[in-house]
Amino acid sequence: MERFEPGEKGTRAQVWIELLGFGVHPRTCSGCQRKVSAVHDWSQREIRDLPVFDADTVLVVWRVRVACPACGPKLEALDWLEPYARVTNRMAESVARMCKVMPIKRVAEHYGLHWGTVKDIDKAYLERTLEPARPGKVRLLMMDEFALHKGQSYATVFADTETRQVLWVGKGRGKADIRPFFEWLGKRRCRKVAAVAMDMSPTFEAEVRQHCPNAEIVLDQFHVLANFGKQVLDRIRVNEANRCRDDKAARELIKGAKWLLLGNWENLPNRESKTRLNALLEANQALMTAYVMKDALKALWGFNSQ
Repeated sequence: MERFEPGEKGTRAQVWIELLGFGVHPRTCSGCQRKVSAVHDWSQREIRDLPVFDADTVLVVWRVRVACPACGPKLEALDWLEPYARVTNRMAESVARMCKVMPIKRVAEHYGLHWGTVKDIDKAYLERTLEPARPGKVRLLMMDEFALHKGQSYATVFADTETRQVLWVGKGRGKADIRPFFEWLGKRRCRKVAAVAMDMSPTFEAEVRQHCPNAEIVLDQFHVLANFGKQVLDRIRVNEANRCRDDKAARELIKGAKWLLLGNWENLPNRESKTRLNALLEANQALMTAYVMKDALKALWGFNSQ
């Protein structure tokens, strides 16, 4: 065992522990789980383990390929290390638990691992622990698009509104891209869908109406308010700023109020922001009317028809 201070083997302190696995004794074949004494070859690997106090832990492991009479050369099965893994099982478990509450980037920084390594650990954990999606009795659906990465690359997700279970995820956001979901759901289940929550995409609406003829289209609050803010409220703000071009103080006040107008009153950062917004609305009737309409529109989602 040897300890290296920051700068000697990277930017973080490290503890290297060499595990000597030499010796003649039966080893378990990872293919058939048979005990095998014959060794085909040895290879050295560096495996990450949980940190020791302030230092990252690196295990120098001599991996054995047994000469299994049934499977041929196969890695020795170890209960603490998967055959081709570069982290121990207990470290993978710790990483997966942290991924439940932290972004992958932060987990990677915490352990000093590559982002892709943490992503693969999280994906493998989810595949082991989550049951495959089953259509069941789907009555209420919600669907949305999200960006896969920067640029024009998107995917669409469908979830059961009542159980919150993700049912299907597919690349793209066009008709042909989301049609496989309805084919997977089946015609009989599609007819039983009572409502689908979505954004204001005409593509989504057209496809839902075709495959789920009995479903009501429910536009979600976030996208409706975002569209109103962009297409109505912000347009009025720009027009009012242009109208006040001869009044420099009023123009600057209106021009700098974009995020004050688009945000929710309760989310404004401080009293100063609320004072500025109040002053603006009191001085400009058009913006006051649009702002009140935004709040009235938001209140629609709180009504109960029963």
